[in-house]
Amino acid sequence: MKKYDIGFGFMCYHLNNGCFYDTFEYFCLFKSLGYDCCFFMIVTPETEKDMMMSLEDRYDFDDSFKEHIYHFDFFEATNVYNKKIFPLRCKTFFIPGVSALDCMISSNLLMAYKTMYVMYDRPYEYLSDEFHRKKGFYKNINILYDSRIIDKLNGFRNIHYVKKINFSIFKRIEKSDDKTCLSLYCDHKCYNVDFILKIIEEFKDQEFFIYTKSFGKFDIKYYSLIKNKRVTLEQAPISNFMEKFNRFLYLPSVRGFDPSPRLLAECKYYNKDIIIYGEERIKTIKDGGYYRLLDINKLEEVDLNKGDQIIGIYEENIGRT
Repeated sequence: MKKYDIGFGFMCYHLNNGCFYDTFEYFCLFKSLGYDCCFFMIVTPETEKDMMMSLEDRYDFDDSFKEHIYHFDFFEATNVYNKKIFPLRCKTFFIPGVSALDCMISSNLLMAYKTMYVMYDRPYEYLSDEFHRKKGFYKNINILYDSRIIDKLNGFRNIHYVKKINFSIFKRIEKSDDKTCLSLYCDHKCYNVDFILKIIEEFKDQEFFIYTKSFGKFDIKYYSLIKNKRVTLEQAPISNFMEKFNRFLYLPSVRGFDPSPRLLAECKYYNKDIIIYGEERIKTIKDGGYYRLLDINKLEEVDLNKGDQIIGIYEENIGRT
């Protein structure tokens, strides 16, 4: 059984998820500073290779870090009747989101730890009744939340923290295609076909690069209606992703809240044009997109580096355990 001081964990059944990159970037920061840490992915077998490929395609990181990256089967790990012991023991866990925390704890995956940090930035996430029944057994859970956009999570220690991006490991790009990126990042339910076709027609002088997480059975008809001569559709993982476009058309979330639209900051870093569609709506709901747009006016303020507040938060709280 492997033992670490810190475990950075990600859990999801599909690749196109910003939390995956967030968690890996924090792992790389702590690892580069000499901390005893690992990065683990609880994913489906068919996405395991895709996820590793995506990391290597996007980032320049030390090869020695790969020895501390682990993959676990999503369906096996989340089976509450599974008698196997999770093969990692960490004193501290960093988990991206309360729903992942809920699933991991409800499945008895995180039994042995001293303290835990959870990036809580999605108000539509919830903790199950099962978790609330168990939470008395779980000590020192710290909720890292951006107080500008979300309320505290009752019953836990809440720490204000603005999520950052580790630009230092970003790969350089040599060129970009003259296309406009449009992210249909969830599924066919996010934006109806007429809405997307309306946007494509409004920007009739532009070619579009549209990416999504999957082409599942419910999505095939949806995407077939969108595709035309000015639209290139690609499914994650996508090689040389940031070279596929030089403009990003940002759409407000149809769920009424975009927690942390990291692609805005990534495009700013790579000097790509950013077009805001529905700017008045973003100003009204003042969600993560609104504040990220303000943040990237001073990009250095969202740069994850060795002077970041997260290091102090971790060091301070070691003494609490």
